[in-house]
Amino acid sequence: MDRAPVTLRNLRLKGGGPEFHKFGGEVFYTPEGLDRWVEQKLSRPLRSTSELADRTAA
Repeated sequence: MDRAPVTLRNLRLKGGGPEFHKFGGEVFYTPEGLDRWVEQKLSRPLRSTSELADRTAA
């Protein structure tokens, strides 16, 4: 999953993004923090896109 810097900035302001750290005026993300965030956003395992139509099973 690749996110543009502007998307991550917006998520920092609104909430709902990955955890981050500040060092001076710079923002840093750890690989572990990004991995945890992605894991929270992933769907259940799928074998076909047709399974996406059944949102109740997610």
